[in-house]
Amino acid sequence: MQTATVYADKGMSPGMLPLGPFDFIPLLNISESHSDNIFYNNLNRKGSLITQIQGGGELALRRKLDRYALHYNFHSSQYHSSPADNYVDHNLGGTAHFDFTQRNRLDFGSSLIYSHIMRGTILFQGEDNIDTQPGVTQLNVIQPSITQLKGPIQYHQYNANINYRYGRTDAKGNLGLQLDWNQLTYDNHPERNSQSDRTQLQITPGFYWRLRPKTYLTTQIQNTFVNYLNNGNSQLQDNLSSSSQDYNLRRYLLGATWDQSAQTKGSLRAGYFQQEFNRSAQPSNGGLTWDAHVQWLPLPYSTLGLNVSNDIRPGIGNGSSAQVKIYNAIWQHNWPNRVTTELNGSYQEVQYQNAGQGVSNGIIFKFDVKYQMRSWLDVGANYLRSDYQSDTNFSDSTQNIFMLYIKALPDEGSY
Repeated sequence: MQTATVYADKGMSPGMLPLGPFDFIPLLNISESHSDNIFYNNLNRKGSLITQIQGGGELALRRKLDRYALHYNFHSSQYHSSPADNYVDHNLGGTAHFDFTQRNRLDFGSSLIYSHIMRGTILFQGEDNIDTQPGVTQLNVIQPSITQLKGPIQYHQYNANINYRYGRTDAKGNLGLQLDWNQLTYDNHPERNSQSDRTQLQITPGFYWRLRPKTYLTTQIQNTFVNYLNNGNSQLQDNLSSSSQDYNLRRYLLGATWDQSAQTKGSLRAGYFQQEFNRSAQPSNGGLTWDAHVQWLPLPYSTLGLNVSNDIRPGIGNGSSAQVKIYNAIWQHNWPNRVTTELNGSYQEVQYQNAGQGVSNGIIFKFDVKYQMRSWLDVGANYLRSDYQSDTNFSDSTQNIFMLYIKALPDEGSY
């Protein structure tokens, strides 16, 4: 589940409801889909119709240059052929932007998430990428004995982040500091999951050199500290394959950000990472790391996007961490008569850090077409196919999902 975005700096959107000094932005998304492999396991395939309802809203306030927002949304999924896997996720949080002076700016965000991991899957990317919506472009690690579980794995997660910048927006140089903290706790099946309970703190100081308006060269040192809360608990050593291990990760990054025109914007960073384990005979690890997010509009009604990354992420059940490479391309095109199509393709590769864990990879393809009935109301359909392969002892899997949906949302993509 993703957190909402402060709307107050976007002006009045269709569907936004003024409530005194506040703006209320409702959210409603209803879909019916069919998956031919809800457990992501070719050796134990099961298909089901899935009814999903997502609802909630955001309350936003603007005071001069400062902006504040509170949001809540829920996501309910009903598996008609497997009622034991039904769930309702919740996301409550807030965001704020402060302009203290012309040289001091701060963004703050926090959230509390109650969510799940579908029976038969483990999201290896780590807590920052957990998303509860079936069909999202995330690869899943297959758990070999899904019949031992009677329903989804449940967890709750606390998140908080601060992004501080010092320096005028038109100054040649800015200093920045980013702080990100989250705590992930599993709420059921402690014999399998408690060893993966963890906290993560990320501290990223940086310097930003302004080349021209909205174009910066960047230098950052990203420091990540991962602490597994039940590390070394002998009663949990049978949890899947290996014990948890705390580690520290440092990424030295050089890059650039730009937003030069309505046609192109993005960010690019590359550098070197070092990973050190705190209480383990496992040797330190290092190598190249990168991430890039680019958006290009060759035509006013057509958008191309590219997202790539190579990073270390916390692991669940397959050792303390995994090196994850992601390559994702998106093409969105607005056709005449209020029709929009989107093509989305991803390739993901995971190299487990513990010896003998092997490599897993997957390809995900999604095609979506929607019709805008009103400025705030869409109806559409999409098809998603995922193909997962592994040289570990986990089962390979393919999955096909067909979905019909109706969405009422003032500003597409804000949630």
